[in-house]
Amino acid sequence: MLPDLVNRELRLVQIWTKRTVHNLNDRYNLVTNCDEVEQLDGKTADFLRTKERNMREIVGRAYTELGRELKEAQDALANHNKYEGVFEKWYNAIGFKRDAVYRLIRRYDVIANCEDMSQRELLEDLPVSLSYEIAAPSAESTEPKRQAKRAVLNFRSSIFRRST
Repeated sequence: MLPDLVNRELRLVQIWTKRTVHNLNDRYNLVTNCDEVEQLDGKTADFLRTKERNMREIVGRAYTELGRELKEAQDALANHNKYEGVFEKWYNAIGFKRDAVYRLIRRYDVIANCEDMSQRELLEDLPVSLSYEIAAPSAESTEPKRQAKRAVLNFRSSIFRRST
């Protein structure tokens, strides 16, 4: 019974990894697809690739900064009984949902704890939904999931090296 469960989980992780890698590949070929459709010249395609990369970096940094601000607020309120429940009331009052807050905080924690600056930049540059998956507690819960996480990060790393 146990080997069947492990094999099933491994298959699910492999499917998730293939889909994620395929989606990343599609995202990084966006301008190439535009070249085919609109017959863009090389200079324009390069210009758009640069703009796209810049916008991804801006968004990645913004989500990281949101996570940092939330983490700092949470930490400041955590050790004081008189502030019990204030953090949740505060983030609800400014329009954040609990799951979004904790995804941002987990994402920030993973990025902030990277010893390697290039790994940090890679994580910030990933699509936000993928970085949430990588930061989720379940991302390291089994060996197949750890392997899938490494595969995505290694694939992303190879794409990043080719595009710069």
